[in-house]
Amino acid sequence: MSAAVTDADLAALRGRLVGRAIQLTGRRFVGAGFPTPDDLAQTVVQKLLQSYDSADVRSWAPARLYGVAYRALHNLVIDEIRRMREVLAPSAQPPPEPAERRPGPEQAALRAERRSIMERCLETLKEAARDFLRRSFELGSAVKAQSEGGWPPGGGSNACHVRRRLIRRVQACVEEQQ
Repeated sequence: MSAAVTDADLAALRGRLVGRAIQLTGRRFVGAGFPTPDDLAQTVVQKLLQSYDSADVRSWAPARLYGVAYRALHNLVIDEIRRMREVLAPSAQPPPEPAERRPGPEQAALRAERRSIMERCLETLKEAARDFLRRSFELGSAVKAQSEGGWPPGGGSNACHVRRRLIRRVQACVEEQQ
């Protein structure tokens, strides 16, 4: 039969829990409303003595007491971190963009003009080439676009070359029209 828990064991437990709380929190939560390691250790000891009869706790082996207390401390630290995240978490909606980043009417008109130029340049391509180019951007791969659409003929290397050539053609058209 193992020895029972003594008053000295309970006092030593509190000291060990303070040390473990410092390890678990990494001292990064000092301040900002997070409980101190002393507070965490005291809470664990208090909950242990309240949850179990002090006579029941005193009949445990010291190893069992330390194991239960360390697990309770670990769970308490996790709960406190979650609570702090909820308190400090930003709202679910992102903040509005600063006024200088919002597109003004002249920026919106410029974007619309660029989009119009791009669409006109894409219209100069044959329909199969235009579809291949759009698919390659949607799928992120010229080879996948070729296998789905069946154009351009040839292997994957040819599809990459064709895509590059089409992009250069559209870029040149855009530069001419600007």
